Order: sequence, then C-alpha cells, then structure tokens
Amino acid sequence: MIRPSDLINVHLKEVEAVIAQSGLLLQKKENGQSGELKSSGDLVETYIRNFLRQISPEGIRITSGYIVNSLTFKSKQNLSQHDIILSNKNTPPLFSIIENKIAIVPVESMVGIIEIKRNLTKESIKQAQSHIKKTYEEVIKDYKTKDLDNNTFGITTMPSTLSPMFGIIGLTSELSHEDIKELIDPDIIDFVWAFQHDESFVVGDFNGKCTGTISRKDINQPRMLSIKGENTVVFSKVKGIIRFWLSSLASQWMKADSINGYYIDIWDNIEKTNEIPPSSE
Repeated sequence: MIRPSDLINVHLKEVEAVIAQSGLLLQKKENGQSGELKSSGDLVETYIRNFLRQISPEGIRITSGYIVNSLTFKSKQNLSQHDIILSNKNTPPLFSIIENKIAIVPVESMVGIIEIKRNLTKESIKQAQSHIKKTYEEVIKDYKTKDLDNNTFGITTMPSTLSPMFGIIGLTSELSHEDIKELIDPDIIDFVWAFQHDESFVVGDFNGKCTGTISRKDINQPRMLSIKGENTVVFSKVKGIIRFWLSSLASQWMKADSINGYYIDIWDNIEKTNEIPPSSE
C-alpha cells in the first residue's frame, strides 16, 4: 500500500534529478560553453512552475512576465520581469507570447509573485526580495497592500484576501534562520522555501504561529518562522501551508475605466506612435 511519505519521496527524487541536470549545465558554462547558464535556469524555473500548477487551485494562472497598472502600462517605464506571476484565470492577460508562458498581467488580476533561484544564498534572496519590493512599490501598492481584510470572495469558496502573496523558492539552500531574520522583510515576504533542504521559512505571528492568511492585518508583529526537520517532513508541511494560502487569494474586479485603459486606449496610442509620417513632397 502506498503511503503519503512514498509520494513525497518520489517528488524529492525528481528534485534531485533536476539539481543534477542543472548542475551539469552549470559545469558546461564554467568550461566555456555559452548559453548553458540560461539553460540551467530555464530547467529549474520550468520544473518549479509545473509543480506550482499541481498544488494551485484551478482558478489560478501561472506564468512568467510583467505586472502593470493602467498608468505604467501606458508609460515608457521599464517593467520588471518576474519568474512566476499568479493571477486569476478569469481575467485575460493583456498580452502573451511563447504559448502563453510570458504574459503582461493587469495588477487587478495578479494575486502573487514568486521568484526562483536554483540555490538560496544570502545574495540570491536579497536580489529576489529587492525585485519583488520594486514591483510592489511602483506598480502594486496603490491598488492592493499586504494588510487588507481576509473576508473577500476569492478564487475558491474560502474566505480570501486581496493582499498579494510574495515568496522565494529554490531547490537547495545555504541559509540559516539567522540569515533569514537578517535579510528578509516579514512585512512583505510570505515564505522562503527550499525543496531539498531540512529548513524552510514561512511568515507567522509574534507567538510563533502560522496563520491561515497572508494578510498582515491578521498577523500580530509578523516574523519569519523556521520549519525544520527531516526533508520529507519540512517539504510536506510547507507545501500544505502554501497550498492553503493559494486557496485564500482574491483578485479585484476590473472597472470599466480600467478595461478601456488596458484593452482599448493603449492600442490607440500605439497606432499613433506607428503612424507613417506624411510625405514632404
């Protein structure tokens, strides 16, 4: 008879295979063959993206790409590309390419961002957190914050929050709890999860309890909690927490003026930009 632990061990063996394959690609890069570093990153991102699709509710779309609001979409501002964007499937992306793998997502339908690193180090999580914070401050914050109520009708039937979920995922890790306390802002980041490691971290309250929502309104003095133990136990616990959080995310309704701003007016501007100038003859 198959036990849950058997299924978890199968998944962890898959992780070991991805680590080995990506490690070989990195070795090729070090030996002077071009393009292999990107191939290693693509392999890891694809694996984690597919895994998240398995544990996410049916109503969540998972892509990489860009998040915009109606103002930044029309501006000349450079957009930050994110490894994983979680959004409501019922709202179409503004634009997508490469079989919908890369998309431009309106902030109203976005419910989370996850950055992916092959190995979690001090430097890699600092970069990932900075990347998330930049988009939060420049694009998201005026539309949704981390301290919204947990009483919204969401993507599932569970009580949900409009607060977006932000996390960092890697296959392996060199981080300790002290590193996380030093580097990670618990007011923004909800989890730092390494698949093949005996310690991962999720946000909780001052009393050391994990909550059923990522909304900071319901968390007293948030801090990053350590989940430590055998790899299979840590993996299953963090997976369960994040799966629950994914089910309690909600997107905003798209207002009529936003629909015009995103799907209609912007193309008028592009058409004007691409107009052929009149002949000087």
